Amino acid sequence: MHILTEKGLQTAIEKALDKSDTKDEVRHNATFTILTVNVKDSQITHIQGCTIAKEAWDALQVVQQGIGANGRMVLRERLCGQRMVEGDNMAEHLNKFRELVNQIKSHSSNSKGMEDNELVTLLNLSILESYKRIIIALQSLAEEVIFDIFTSQLLQESAPRQVANTRHNG
Repeated sequence: MHILTEKGLQTAIEKALDKSDTKDEVRHNATFTILTVNVKDSQITHIQGCTIAKEAWDALQVVQQGIGANGRMVLRERLCGQRMVEGDNMAEHLNKFRELVNQIKSHSSNSKGMEDNELVTLLNLSILESYKRIIIALQSLAEEVIFDIFTSQLLQESAPRQVANTRHNG
């Protein structure tokens, strides 16, 4: 939608094509091209039969609505199931965690995602017991622990451990 709005083409998905208006036809063709180029490969099958931009947009909306609730639920289950094991790299663990968080956000109707306190709680549950003292220390400093601060503290704490682990295994 952002691309279409930026190019002044959003009207092509809001109203039907007026075939008697050459400019409208050009606008719809450009919109259709932008839609087909920017959809994921897995979504192309849903718009193959479409001939105008509005049809393609409507078809993609139906698909997204179907994915929405179920997709968020599956992603949240994966997020809740994330667990570090001894020897895991903290940066990799945080990247996987953030990737799931971003996927949940992209499947949210408001594109907002999850609140910091919920993310901190889930991340805290996923890390090794030996890191738990960090959250206790952060909670003693502030009423609410901010997710980005928590992750940076975890990375700082994990750096010397990673070096020691590399030396031990190396």
